[in-house]
Amino acid sequence: MENIFETLNEKGICYAVSVALIEFKSTGSGLCDRDYSVIIAKADLTKHQARKLKFYDNKENDYHLWERDLSEEEIRLFKDSQENFVKVQHNKHGRMYELKNNSFKKYYSGLAKK
Repeated sequence: MENIFETLNEKGICYAVSVALIEFKSTGSGLCDRDYSVIIAKADLTKHQARKLKFYDNKENDYHLWERDLSEEEIRLFKDSQENFVKVQHNKHGRMYELKNNSFKKYYSGLAKK
């Protein structure tokens, strides 16, 4: 079975990987965890394909994006293939990566103009 990265690359779908930092404030320990997900433009998949690939519509924003949480194995695959990605954002909330040869920001901006 192909992993999500192979599937998206094979379909020619532009995507980004988000690494959100989650702080556990209630413990007062300053500990945090990371939440890894793949983000694609909603226009790139039919609802059927998105559900089959376990993407969901983030109704909390108006950005027209589908998201998919990464499994432990997919996180390992992402970390092992860091040479294919460039970090395009890094702040207190986390990091955003896109493919070196396929900018998600540029692609998504082009969709918004249509």
